Amino acid sequence: MRKSYGVRGPFGRGWPLENAQDRDLVLITGGLGCAPLVSVIHYALNRRQLYKRLVIMQGVKHSNDLIWRQQYQQWAERADIQILLAADETGAHWPWAKGYVTNLIAQAQFDSDNCIALLCGPEVMMQTAAKQLLQRQVPEQQIWLSMERNMKCAVGHCGHCQYGAHFVCKQGPVFNYPEIKQLLSQAGF
Repeated sequence: MRKSYGVRGPFGRGWPLENAQDRDLVLITGGLGCAPLVSVIHYALNRRQLYKRLVIMQGVKHSNDLIWRQQYQQWAERADIQILLAADETGAHWPWAKGYVTNLIAQAQFDSDNCIALLCGPEVMMQTAAKQLLQRQVPEQQIWLSMERNMKCAVGHCGHCQYGAHFVCKQGPVFNYPEIKQLLSQAGF
């Protein structure tokens, strides 16, 4: 007996990797926000000649929460990648920074005028990271954020994923910072 399954998707807008070519690629993630960007990392590594510097920053609550630990260690050994990791709380054998990932942005080596920053994680982390990138003179149009919302219909009818005037299922989940910067500063969105 054969079964068939229907698959829908992908929906919405993904990461603007075509805009990142010939630029530094800066990835800032918090918690499980690394999961949506791991495919971007592999994509960039498989097409390394398309991008200039590759900077990967990841923050976790506790050092034991870091997933893909071995992968980060392998990437850190490469001369063409800068890895900056942070944990709020550290355990034994944690070789990276203690604190918030946003504290590492000042150490990141990238060209503010010629980079694309991709952010994924808790909204408060992304809001802080975006502000720090702006302080480093990264143009706001070069900052992209992934907004997480529960989606039901995936076509913008149910309103379950509404974020201000935006529907995450259709216009997101990846948004350019200027599109949502006002919403990021409002509690309850």
